[in-house]
Amino acid sequence: VRCPLAMLTALVSGAALLPGPEQAVAQTAADALLEEVVVTARRREESLEDLPISVVALSAEVLRAQGIYNTKEISDFAANLSLSESDQRGRHEIFIRGIGSGGPQGSTTVAGAGMYLDGHYLSSQFNSTFSTIDIERVEVLRGPQGTLFGKNVTGGAVNIITRKPQEEFEAELSLRAGDYGQQELRGMVNVPFSDNLYGRFTVASEQSDGWVHNRFLNQKVDWTDTQSLRGALRYVPNDNWTIDFSASAGKRRDGQNASSCRVRPNQELIDAIQNLHPGGFEDGEVVLPAMDPQVLALHPTPAPYTGPVFEDGVGSDFDFGGGPEPLELAPGVLAVIGGTEELLYSGATYDFWDECNTDTAMGDFVTSDERAEFTNTDDESLTFSAEWNGGAVGSLDNLRLQFNASYRDSDYWYLVDLDNTPFDLKNQSINTSNGIRTTTRSTEFILDADVNDQLSFLLGLYTFSELNRNGTGRCWDLYVNQFLPNQGSDPSIPCAQDQFGTVFEGKAVIGEPSFTRASTGEDESVGVFGHLTYALNDDWTLDFGARWTEDDREFRILEVEFDCVLVDPQLGCVGDPVISAGTIANTNQNSGTFDEVTPMVSLTRNLAGGDGMVYFLYSEGFLTGGFNDEFSGMGDPFLEPLVTFGPETVKNYEVGYKTTLADGRVRLAADVFYMDYSDKQEELEIENPSPIGEGELDVIANASSAEVYGIELELRSSPWDGGFLTVDASYLSNEYDEFMVADVEAILEGDPNAPPLDLSNTRISNRSPEWTLNVSVGHTFLLGNGAQLTPQFGVYAQDDYEFLTGVELTDAPSFCHQDSYSKARARITYVPPGERWEASLYGSNITDERYLADCKTEDPSGTYVVRWDPPQRWGLEFVARW
Repeated sequence: VRCPLAMLTALVSGAALLPGPEQAVAQTAADALLEEVVVTARRREESLEDLPISVVALSAEVLRAQGIYNTKEISDFAANLSLSESDQRGRHEIFIRGIGSGGPQGSTTVAGAGMYLDGHYLSSQFNSTFSTIDIERVEVLRGPQGTLFGKNVTGGAVNIITRKPQEEFEAELSLRAGDYGQQELRGMVNVPFSDNLYGRFTVASEQSDGWVHNRFLNQKVDWTDTQSLRGALRYVPNDNWTIDFSASAGKRRDGQNASSCRVRPNQELIDAIQNLHPGGFEDGEVVLPAMDPQVLALHPTPAPYTGPVFEDGVGSDFDFGGGPEPLELAPGVLAVIGGTEELLYSGATYDFWDECNTDTAMGDFVTSDERAEFTNTDDESLTFSAEWNGGAVGSLDNLRLQFNASYRDSDYWYLVDLDNTPFDLKNQSINTSNGIRTTTRSTEFILDADVNDQLSFLLGLYTFSELNRNGTGRCWDLYVNQFLPNQGSDPSIPCAQDQFGTVFEGKAVIGEPSFTRASTGEDESVGVFGHLTYALNDDWTLDFGARWTEDDREFRILEVEFDCVLVDPQLGCVGDPVISAGTIANTNQNSGTFDEVTPMVSLTRNLAGGDGMVYFLYSEGFLTGGFNDEFSGMGDPFLEPLVTFGPETVKNYEVGYKTTLADGRVRLAADVFYMDYSDKQEELEIENPSPIGEGELDVIANASSAEVYGIELELRSSPWDGGFLTVDASYLSNEYDEFMVADVEAILEGDPNAPPLDLSNTRISNRSPEWTLNVSVGHTFLLGNGAQLTPQFGVYAQDDYEFLTGVELTDAPSFCHQDSYSKARARITYVPPGERWEASLYGSNITDERYLADCKTEDPSGTYVVRWDPPQRWGLEFVARW
């Protein structure tokens, strides 16, 4: 598929381009970009041009024309939006205006930017990246959506609306093949069963081999294997009623978004190892450059350690309940030099670094995990909507009633090799029968009425419930109800394994414990909302709305030590571990209720001639509070006040301008905003006091205040007949006014009265650069046989930003600094006469730009982890329609 010139030649073979005025009829791509888009951002159907809020709407035609086939790809086409996946495949991270979900999201926390599918709030980050097959449009709502959307989000929302069944028969089949084994098949059929009953059914299968090579396992590790299907029915019994029902299911059996390690020890760690091995190794003296630790010339592999194997309790006094005591082993062996490598054998740290450096030397897309990482997800969803449009009722010009209900159940399993080397050191997984199971339900009732030509109003009631279970919860039930009351008579019980951290497989440190974890989180939310629109006169319109939201949240967690009984070479500990008498266990449970009233008001000035508007908007947002569940395993009473963090609130001030120019050839939207946050929730990374597990703990704390302001611009135009030009640009600045947080590390080290830390002059972790620019240009040529050929080219560029938190604003760029970069894409599409099929050649990142998808903070082992976004890719697509 790396043959763009040959593909182009095949498409235009035998056809001549027509000059002159006939070219004006061929504007298919331009028409798709400039056609009127109807959105439901305010819970009723309205033209995008009439909305006094900042919204980017991408219709199905635009998604196809731009080659957007996955929700992750939307962020390049909407200013101030960042959509990506974490190192766990299928787990999204959303940032809108720099506010989002980069922290430890789960059953105990809520993201500052939300995603909705057909109005259903996707509370969990898991199972929330989608194919764009049969999507009617995507709406990106920027800024707090505190009035009309169910689960409040302070940064904004991504609203995905699927196509509904239609009255006419249609069918479509799409095939794609591309680099790295990409193979995709998507099909749709719309069937009118009768005059008032229609059905629409879609199926999709997507596979790829991936582009990251695991040299240890000699295989690709970021493969994809996804299947999904959806069925929808629409029943229209009469002119007043419309009833919609849909059911969907998806299954993913994927690899992981593979990372690789980079060596970067600090001087303290280098000194510790040199002191440990003052005489070097059998194969020569070890030389480490003290002044430049990032570039290490490592030694040949040292002689294997032949000393005793250390078992738990032999020469060890480490408290796995979370105490700060160091792990002390036999004389001559350093217990913990930051990581767990030296637990394996003397000098293992050098070998660990050697593996990292070998991966680095072989390229950006090479890793050496000893485990076959995977992500398995299953999800099912049901939606129901009944709408009654009664027209004129009594004194009302129009009355509409709508009831919406939805259900979604998601299961998520995964295995991640955290150390990214052939060493069996740090692994994390969920591999029980149910994995992480998230079940959500929502209901909504809306009354929408037009009183007259000047006044309309909308009232609504919303309920939402979520149950999140890490595994079955069997550990907690058995531990609390059986183990604790009956330790004398029943000293051990089986407990379903939910999660484990470091697993040694009995190869080096026999009996060193790992942890199994059971957790349950529940959320019950209710909202009452209203919105009023009043036309003061032909030029001015006033909107006012308010919402009351209440969240009841609860969680319970058990972390219990277990020994690895049965070992699988690939999966590590399998089977049921055993809770025995004397086992260390940490339990924690907490609950809280958070509520707020959030108003909004806007004033719109309609421009003369009906060609645009200027709007002035004030809105407030509320993000519920939550819990830091990772503190549950610390066993430190001084951390108790930090387990719960409070809600954040935001006041948003916005001025926007929308217009249509040049007889409809140009559509322009721009806005300037200022957002004032109070008690903003921010992620902190603190050093894990235990050598078992990840090097850092993710903790959320309330910043005192923060300011976010910026500019957003969107241009859609057809500057010449048959041509189109799009521009999306943004500028964003965010900084703390004041950010005082508890010094958690000092508390863990035994100083409960440590003064708070002032982080006001540090960078906010938002995955959002200061400026972004996206430009697309294309032209539709009319060929001699009546066919169309549309080549297009696009460039996305952005400023630099830091991946790390806690970096001083005045500091030099860190090792996790992403420099500014640009990437290009290209697409050429051939449509024959009659438009029954089309063929396309497409390329993404065609300049093969390297830019980070993620970079994580330093590990105690003297390394950090990087992950790169995809390299250059080319592919072919064929679409047939009936």
